[in-house]
Amino acid sequence: MRQDYIPAVTTCVGGINEQDNRSREECADLRNMWRLEGKAQQRPGYVGVRSVNTFSTNTLTNPILVSENPDDTFLAAASGATLSLNNWPVGGRWYLGFDDVPATAIGSLWVPTATANSAATWADAEYWDSTAWRRLIVPESNPGTGRHLGSAGADQVVVFQGVPPQDWATKAITVGVTTYTKYWIRWTIRETALDASTSLENSNPAALRTSVISNSVRGLFAPRWPSTKHYLIVTRDDAGVADLYQPISGLAYNDSLSEGYAISAPSSKSEGLPATIAILPEFDEAYVAYNHRVTRHKAYPSSSDDITATVESRPEIVGPNAKYSTSYIAQLGEFPKASLITYFKGFLWAADIEGDPHGIRWSAPGFAYKVWPLISRETLAENDNSGNTAFYGFGENMLVWKNDSMWQMQYIGLNAFGLAEFKPQRIPSGVGCVSQASVVEIHGKVYWLAEDGVYSFDGVRVRPVFKEKIQSVFRRINPSRRSFATGVNWAPYNVYMLAVAVDGSNANNLVLVYDYDNKSWWLWDGIEAQFWLADEDSADNFTLYFGDASGRIYEMGKGFTDHGGTIESYVLTDELAVAPLGVTKTLRQVSVQANNLARSLTIEARATDEASGASAAKSYTDGNEVEYGSAIAASVYVPDRARTRRLGFREDGQHFQIKVSHTTKNTPWTLYAVGIGYEMKGRRR
Repeated sequence: MRQDYIPAVTTCVGGINEQDNRSREECADLRNMWRLEGKAQQRPGYVGVRSVNTFSTNTLTNPILVSENPDDTFLAAASGATLSLNNWPVGGRWYLGFDDVPATAIGSLWVPTATANSAATWADAEYWDSTAWRRLIVPESNPGTGRHLGSAGADQVVVFQGVPPQDWATKAITVGVTTYTKYWIRWTIRETALDASTSLENSNPAALRTSVISNSVRGLFAPRWPSTKHYLIVTRDDAGVADLYQPISGLAYNDSLSEGYAISAPSSKSEGLPATIAILPEFDEAYVAYNHRVTRHKAYPSSSDDITATVESRPEIVGPNAKYSTSYIAQLGEFPKASLITYFKGFLWAADIEGDPHGIRWSAPGFAYKVWPLISRETLAENDNSGNTAFYGFGENMLVWKNDSMWQMQYIGLNAFGLAEFKPQRIPSGVGCVSQASVVEIHGKVYWLAEDGVYSFDGVRVRPVFKEKIQSVFRRINPSRRSFATGVNWAPYNVYMLAVAVDGSNANNLVLVYDYDNKSWWLWDGIEAQFWLADEDSADNFTLYFGDASGRIYEMGKGFTDHGGTIESYVLTDELAVAPLGVTKTLRQVSVQANNLARSLTIEARATDEASGASAAKSYTDGNEVEYGSAIAASVYVPDRARTRRLGFREDGQHFQIKVSHTTKNTPWTLYAVGIGYEMKGRRR
């Protein structure tokens, strides 16, 4: 930057602040950026793990099966015919092509096997991304012997419950004189040649189709007991008349689909708020509440289990001579029909109960947790007629929220029957909560979403969490979808992430990211998180999953794309060169320092509150070195370098804003600094 220009520089590490009191390091607007290692960087991507929808019988549009011979010629099986894979060798390939758009049409896929293969082998599945074949990450139906092709002596199917990549593209394959332009899945044999009589049938390849509105994840949990852990997924079916509780053994890539069990049971046709879970580690049980129905889930389940939650019936607990005998302690005859359930201080707690929206109940303690005394109940209704919307066990008390108030259930001792009594006390200056799933405890504070922003409570005071910085975003949240907002603590990165539905969307389409170490807000889009799952393994390694509205599960923080889709990001700086007020200045130069991974950035200069301005694309690669991310770079180390690019301008205004945008796929970038050089109008400085 020329020495005679007046400089103004920002690093944009302070996140977004829509107010006029922005610090020099804060931005007026941004997308898909965050602060990492002291710099403003593009957010990480995610990868699809599996689809959890049930199978349907929908057929693919114009499917075709194709085999690839070693001499690179292709043979096709017409509709209703079989495709021979007799003695297909290691490295041999076959394809399934179809006309449907995978990203919107396919959640699960299967192809009939006309003659099953018995050899212990396996095959890679790949898709075409418009430039190359990429691995298609899928769970497998039959891992081990006969992978992808069934088992000996039985007609099996090729089953996937993967997540279609966003960059799945069509490709033209010529078979004889006919060219087929379709979406393809390509399989390549990797271990042992197939049997001498293996074939596939092109009669009814099918794919599950999903509906963003009606088929959605309502709960995603990882209950852990002393000796085991399950992944429990709660979804609604297409008709909206049944709920599916599906425990599976894991969410790792290529995990088996055949383990665990699925039970469908009738429920209300209404959509229902996100499910809640109460995990009882000492009793190897968990209870899930969804849509005013509670189900029971065991650490060691079987397919014959009745998952309906029932009250205690053992005579040693409720019999004539037992401590909680029904002869002198009146009890509920069935489990509370709650939408909120949790386990705290040895009690099961239930709220948002059907027919009792203002009541909160608690069970008997310890081993008698399935005993629900009639007297163990309180009403919360003082000056707030809304129902109970959320609760959370924090410190020594149970916190309970309504739409416009906040309460604590304080223990006051035992009554004449030896039952615990809790008294509700309204928290002064407490604000309500609009979403149970938004409630998250982080470092001794509880965070949640209220009608006008995010708040925190440390046990003494309720405080707004710098909500004014992104106040317009809170106003964009759909009032009818506030209760579906979902939050999580991404602990390794010290951020509270809140997924919300904005601008008329029926599904969560924006993530508000609060960096609680640096007190800054960031905005991410392209992540349709209907439910988060913060998971840890036995060594406390942290993994973050989320489920979308179509029953697909993703792992957050993997790779540099959104499951194949480009992560588009930008920053719009604060108003630079403001002082002295009211004096016109001339912008002469803009410099942006970023890393070479960016490859290319678009730099735009705006003068005095303009909606747009002059812009230009600048390359951050260097012709004297191997391009970062190229095929050669796989074997040649390319250092991550900081580079500065400058643009000359001649724009007049009282202040200036610079927008730096990035739209190149698979190229994460870091912004180090944005600087301008300007001069006072009519004179040089």
